[in-house]
Amino acid sequence: MALGPLALSVFMASPAHALEAWTSYEVRMPFDDAASPGPHWVKLANDLRYGPNYPGIGQVLVRVGPVWEVNPSLTVATHFTTNAERAWQKPFSPEVRLELEPTFRWRWGDFRVSDRLRLERRIFQTESRWRVRNRVQFNYQPDDWTWAPFIWEEAFIEDGQFNQNRVSLGVSLPAGPNASLRVGYLLRSREDAGTWDQTHALSLGFTFSPAVDPLIDDGPGI
Repeated sequence: MALGPLALSVFMASPAHALEAWTSYEVRMPFDDAASPGPHWVKLANDLRYGPNYPGIGQVLVRVGPVWEVNPSLTVATHFTTNAERAWQKPFSPEVRLELEPTFRWRWGDFRVSDRLRLERRIFQTESRWRVRNRVQFNYQPDDWTWAPFIWEEAFIEDGQFNQNRVSLGVSLPAGPNASLRVGYLLRSREDAGTWDQTHALSLGFTFSPAVDPLIDDGPGI
């Protein structure tokens, strides 16, 4: 298996209201038989954020962990995540995350819905915090379509405070029998010191997954 690089050139605005490029990929490989009590597949995800707020690369994240397919409507994952992120004119801040992630999925006719709840323990050099992220995604895919438009929203609650929200809409396209590409627009709203700032992003994603349908799955958690 080989993964090709994703490249993007973007003209970007001032740091306060910047257009960013977000690229991500996710690899899922079968790990054990679905009838056994052990992990059923393993997931590796990587996210990369680029924009003038930094300037250059602003975030590099790697997430790895096993996933249990409890039934066709529920998967439960545990992740170990390393994250390096920086703000304007500041150095990278290292972070380690311990994550528990149940995801619920339903289908009604041509609509597919997923609800991902992620509980994170964020460990920094001088402190640790709890964060809950809830992401609900809708896909529309009639049986005779080879592509699937999507829209999702994710809310962030950290130590009891709502401090970030993300909304994305776009389309998933097949890239082979077990892979898909995603192209979308992402709006991130984030609170900092009592004020809210918005960032617009062009989001590109790649998923390889022999374990689940990559075209309608919720993809990497950027």
